[in-house]
Amino acid sequence: MSVVLEEEDVKEYSLGLARLMKQFTPTCQMLQAYLNSIEAETEECSNLVNDLLPGQCGCGSNSTTSLGDLELCQICEGEGDVFRAPERDITAVIEGLGLDIVFPSHNTSKDNITCGELQDTLSNQPERSLICQRRFLSFFRGMCDCPWKDKKGRRSCAETLNCDSAAFTPDRKLDFVVEEFQYPFAPTCQEIAWVMEGFDEEANSCLAASQFAFVCGCGIRPYLGATTTTEQAVLAWVPRVSGLLSAIGSILIIRDVLFRTRTGRSANRNYGSIFNGDLTILQQLVVGMSVFDLCSSGANIVSTLAIPRYQYFDAPGAIPTGVYGAMGNDGTCTAQGFFLQLGYTSALYNLALTVYYFMVIKKGMRESQIRPYRFWFHLPVLLMGIGLAFAAIPYYENIFFVCHVPPAVNLGGWGVNGEEQSITIASSNNLLTIFTVVPIAMVFVLGSANMIMIFLHVQKQDRTADKWRMGNRLANNSAEISESHSGSKFFSGWWKKARVPKERTNQISREVWWQAVFYMGSFLLTWPIYFFANFNVLEKWDNYAFWVACIILFPLQGFWNCLVYFRPQLFRYFRKRNQQQQSQTESEQNSRKSSQSGNGTSNVGATTVSAEENGGGAKLESIKESNDSPN
Repeated sequence: MSVVLEEEDVKEYSLGLARLMKQFTPTCQMLQAYLNSIEAETEECSNLVNDLLPGQCGCGSNSTTSLGDLELCQICEGEGDVFRAPERDITAVIEGLGLDIVFPSHNTSKDNITCGELQDTLSNQPERSLICQRRFLSFFRGMCDCPWKDKKGRRSCAETLNCDSAAFTPDRKLDFVVEEFQYPFAPTCQEIAWVMEGFDEEANSCLAASQFAFVCGCGIRPYLGATTTTEQAVLAWVPRVSGLLSAIGSILIIRDVLFRTRTGRSANRNYGSIFNGDLTILQQLVVGMSVFDLCSSGANIVSTLAIPRYQYFDAPGAIPTGVYGAMGNDGTCTAQGFFLQLGYTSALYNLALTVYYFMVIKKGMRESQIRPYRFWFHLPVLLMGIGLAFAAIPYYENIFFVCHVPPAVNLGGWGVNGEEQSITIASSNNLLTIFTVVPIAMVFVLGSANMIMIFLHVQKQDRTADKWRMGNRLANNSAEISESHSGSKFFSGWWKKARVPKERTNQISREVWWQAVFYMGSFLLTWPIYFFANFNVLEKWDNYAFWVACIILFPLQGFWNCLVYFRPQLFRYFRKRNQQQQSQTESEQNSRKSSQSGNGTSNVGATTVSAEENGGGAKLESIKESNDSPN
């Protein structure tokens, strides 16, 4: 037997059962199992058995209340409330919901069923009957113009849709909502406005209606928490700024690598160095990462321009997409999604970088030892990144700020004949959606594992270096004692020479380690927020701040990589500059001292000459004066 329960209704009686319904489709067996898990004397059990479950799975109330004593069903919720449109035609709603209702008062000579006839029929039904379930009555409360009442102080959905403007087109038929939004019937704009008067603003049905009500002239299409034109403009322009910064960063990296030799000499402007093996493995990986980042940066710069301007082309008339700045078509959307997916290859090159640093630091391998494996650094990355981009071609769709593979956004169900039907804002192949996030998860897990192993190795090196330095101090002391007794400088000189390579090697490992950390950091600043954006989209749907942060960070990998790549050069530049300034300062101080000393000597010479001119007695006085003057 069908189980017809709304999660919102269940919450009022049992939070535990409501949480269970989130994870599993409600069945009679599940209800029975849950009832067996709670004590019979509890208030929860009493509420479920007496108030919620009668009418479900053949359940009856344990109370002695007779059917005649039960409160009968009515369209409007409030006691004494009367609907204000008794003659309104609701035939389309009843047929769309698939409700099998017998109307004793219905005149078979006419086709339409009115609100008044529905109320006459409901007057003979107890509140626990199937037709009186809240999910069905919500449709009729709006259609029959019941006064809006909500215990939690929420507005009706119709108030949020803004369908009272002069642009409203009440007679427009919305045939496309049946296939695209799994709506139970093809309503007119006026019927949508009426029906939504029976749902609150937080209902899933209201969220679904908001995605197509703008077609009727009901305001703008809200998405990603943006409910005004200004907010939607921010979502369209921010990726362009971030994408431009990322593209500039990637271009600077590629230019610097291609225009420099491995020895750091000035640019040779020979692009053949890529193919004749002049680039190191590290340079090859950085160039590969930057090239594919340019693909995704370009896609982000295009932003909403590539999103189709119109949608649902099989529907009568052109239906606008409702996305700010959308000027494209299906072809431009697919192209943008393809290049954005190619950007995932950049993230895979991040993983290849961690493998490279693992081989250099942990394994102690040199360039000549790593070079035979260079194809294995590129081949798996290119096959996976490019392969996924081609495989996803049939599934690229509008995700409101770019085109990509959208996650499935399940809005629950309309509840046709008690059966749950999925409502999606963007259709998607769930399996392929998983594959679009697999590269990010793989880079995060494997890259983090590599970094942890490198970190532990560097820590071990530091501990070894500490012991080495302690041994050096003891050995130096012994050598100095031996030298003082024997006069030999052999031991002290040998230890000083032996100490330098060990300390220098450890210092280089730390510097390389930090470079690896910063490259991994650029990945972590870019991809995780977009990764998590693919899950629980409905919970984040109205979180405007989250989506703004996502579109700021997601395109910025090339920018972060640029900062990391030029970090050693900047450090060397500022270190050299500080040394030059320090050397210049010391030179000026020495020059000043020399000048002061020269001035003192000149004074002595002048005094001596003057004394000679004045005769022998004066000469004796000048000698005495020169002896008293400072050096």
